[in-house]
Amino acid sequence: MKVKTVPMYGIQLRALIVEAGDESQPCENCGKPMWHHEDLAKEDMDWCMNCNDVEHRAHLSDDALSLWTLDQHNKGKIVLVIKEDE
Repeated sequence: MKVKTVPMYGIQLRALIVEAGDESQPCENCGKPMWHHEDLAKEDMDWCMNCNDVEHRAHLSDDALSLWTLDQHNKGKIVLVIKEDE
C-alpha cells in the first residue's frame, strides 16, 4: 500500500493505493475486503470506507459531502481507497 495524491473532479485528494498482495481484513459490516491506514478519514476502523460513508455521511447533500471531503483532505486525511488491477 502507498499513499498518493490523485486528481478527482479537478481536485487533488489523498488516496490509499492498494496493490496486489496487500493484506486485507474483512469489513465487519459487509464482509468485503478492507485495508487499514492510520490516516483514513473514517469513524469506524473495522468497517470499509463504503460502509463507513453510508453510515456516517448518507444524510449529507452533495455540497455538504464535498465540503466534508475537502476538510478531511486539508487535515491530511485519506479520503479514497483505490485498488490497482492485479
